[in-house]
This record gives sequence, C-alpha cells and structure tokens, in this order.
Amino acid sequence: MGRVKAVNEFGLDAEIAERRNANYPHEEEKQAQAWIETVLGVQFDKEFGEYLQNGVVLCHLMNTVQPGKIKKIYEGTMPFKLRENISAFVRGCREMGVPEGDLFTTEALFEQKDIATVVLGLFAFSRAIQTNKSINFKGPILGAKVQPKGVMDGFKNVNPNATVAAQNMGSSGVMEKTVHEDVREKIKTEEL
Repeated sequence: MGRVKAVNEFGLDAEIAERRNANYPHEEEKQAQAWIETVLGVQFDKEFGEYLQNGVVLCHLMNTVQPGKIKKIYEGTMPFKLRENISAFVRGCREMGVPEGDLFTTEALFEQKDIATVVLGLFAFSRAIQTNKSINFKGPILGAKVQPKGVMDGFKNVNPNATVAAQNMGSSGVMEKTVHEDVREKIKTEEL
C-alpha cells in the first residue's frame, strides 16, 4: 500500500516516515481505489500510488467527471510531461472548488512522497463533484454523501422557522418586555 518512503534509513527522515506510515489512511485508500476502478472501468495492476503516479488515470478521471476538462493527456515517459498531467488534474480540482488545503502537490504523487495527501485529495475531489452545481456527474461518489446546504443529520424535529434557540427561550421574553416597557414609560412621560 501507499507507504511513505524515507530518504534515509536512519535519523529524522526515518522517524518522520514511520509516523506518517502509522497514520496512513489505508481504508480510505482502498475506497479511493475501488471508486476509481468503478468510475473508469479499470483494474489497478500496481500499488495505488504507482498506478496514479504518471497522472494519466487522474486526467481520465477528471475528463469522466467533466468531459473535455483536460485537453492534452501525455502518456509517454518524459517525467516533466507526466508531472504536467498531475498538475492539470490539481488545477482542475482547484477550478471545481476543492479547497486549497485539500489539494495535493505534484511532487507528493510523482515522487511518491505523501500518498496520504493524494488519497485525501481524492475524497475532496468527490465532495467538490457533489457540491459544484455546474458538474452533471451521475456516477458513484467517494466517501459520505454531501448534504444540501442547511441540512444537518442528527437534528430531528427542529422548527426551521424558530427565531430563538430553545435554551434561551426563557429569557427572551424578559429582555424584550423590559426594553418595550422602558420605551413606553418614556413615551408616557414625553421624554422621547
């Protein structure tokens, strides 16, 4: 699976790699792989990061979601061109509304330095597909279904027309009454 590779076997690089590997989203990687395989009708024949490394699959994924979004997909072996594939996908994600903090870098994928950010970036890509109204993708989604704005799970029987939170209901009448009574008194005494 997408393990972080240490530059050196010992020292700080090895410790950082070990920590990242301990927190690696293995289950999410499996879900992302299954999603890509389903959407594109392909079967991964390498590890997750290696299969996506040249950016070709990501470009096809983007074009499946938004036909024609990425005009040129390079399928050769020249590294700088392969990096352009990854950059095109990330640029497309940005244009779709994926938050900057959820995007991965070209280096993270191409150099296989941080595949976890790629996995999480794909989840953010799926959320953007669901929330961007200009995208008409009817295929499967990755991760939890995004609820329409204003809809929150777990809050049943809440009056959408309520103006005062139930916790504050007891004091709301007192505050309003006090203000109105003061104004009325000033009107009666012609102070206003």
